[in-house]
Amino acid sequence: MNLNYVRFDVGHYLHVCHRNTIEKFPNSSLINYIKPEFDTRKSELDYIVIDRDGKHFGTILNFMRDQRSLHLNNWTKDDITDLMTEADYYCLTELIELCDQHLNDRETRESNDPDDYRIPKNRKVEMVFDIHLMRELLLTSKKRVIVASFKSIRRYHIESWLEKLVKFCDFSKVNFYCLADKTNEPIICDQRSYNSGDFLLALYDPERKGFIGYITAPTDERFRSKRYRYKTKLLTFCFCSHNENFCELMKSP
Repeated sequence: MNLNYVRFDVGHYLHVCHRNTIEKFPNSSLINYIKPEFDTRKSELDYIVIDRDGKHFGTILNFMRDQRSLHLNNWTKDDITDLMTEADYYCLTELIELCDQHLNDRETRESNDPDDYRIPKNRKVEMVFDIHLMRELLLTSKKRVIVASFKSIRRYHIESWLEKLVKFCDFSKVNFYCLADKTNEPIICDQRSYNSGDFLLALYDPERKGFIGYITAPTDERFRSKRYRYKTKLLTFCFCSHNENFCELMKSP
């Protein structure tokens, strides 16, 4: 049965579009829902149910109708990234590239100088702009030290997460620094050293005189698809940073 109109129920968001809208993007996973071998609808009044967050599905359909209809200037970085995640799920390469280009253009317009981002005054976080100073702070600290990579924070557009991460730290037992050094030198020369673009967070233990934990910087594609999982992982990292069983806790599912 060749049904001209398609109704979608995506996370309880209801949408209807013409079959031709879906067929414009033959490489999209949405095309599979209307293929005869998969389409189980009896009439155009039946819905195709997709178990996803439907917040941006209307935007996705509008983009498929007319690619010129999408204007992202007033969108937040988080919303654009969420839209990219959904576009990736539906295999809409054109939409992914458009969002990615917009984020890159926005970042280019903004200053690349870390001075333009300030940690709120009531937070105990310091920006460190020199790799040699960072090494000295690590080697002289009596408490564990969390090091956040400003380069990675900017890369994934997660500046807004930084304040949340700080709230999960016990500053009586850990220090928190954000490394904004632009060189590719390792932070400290030990058995586990990192360049500032290699990680999101790293934890230094003065008793062991080395890093005991880290969250590596993933590919852009992986971060987009696992964005909320990474947010949870980063918050857990900060929350457990002072714990003696840190390594075991971070290995727990």
